[in-house]
Amino acid sequence: EAAAIWGGGRSALMWAAFRGDPAMARFLIDSGAEINSPEGFGSALTQAAWNDQAEMAKYLLKRGANPNQADFMSEFTPLHWAAGSERPNPELIQALLKHGANPNAEGGAPVDAFMGIPQTPLLIARKRNYDSIISTLLDAGATDRPAKSVPAVEPRATEISDQALRSALRAAIPPL
Repeated sequence: EAAAIWGGGRSALMWAAFRGDPAMARFLIDSGAEINSPEGFGSALTQAAWNDQAEMAKYLLKRGANPNQADFMSEFTPLHWAAGSERPNPELIQALLKHGANPNAEGGAPVDAFMGIPQTPLLIARKRNYDSIISTLLDAGATDRPAKSVPAVEPRATEISDQALRSALRAAIPPL
């Protein structure tokens, strides 16, 4: 079993899926590679979704890939990765949904940039302004309801005197 390292951390099957090499993926699976083997960076299906390899994703799904398997690092499912891809592809999203991907799956809470707030594929697609992905997810039942695990927080009104604001700015500017 290979150790995860940056630049690597992918099994041979994960690399084949990421690169969209169906002949290699078929060879590896037929030779006993575990299609749902969890690695640090997800699974073969995660890698196909991450790199917008729609045909590879369809092949993996037909061979039994789990569309709801979350990766260890970010807790994202393949649908999360597809919704945030650099090359948004509704065909890839539809293939994942057709095979049972949860359009309301939560992930991303361990990622520092999300400050512990779970992300859904719809939220990710909205952040990227991917209208075609947003409509595909909404058609599949994705909702804008806040996650149950995140309590609503009402902002507190805070009054700051002009003098206190000026004092804070004078203290903050020199270190910058």
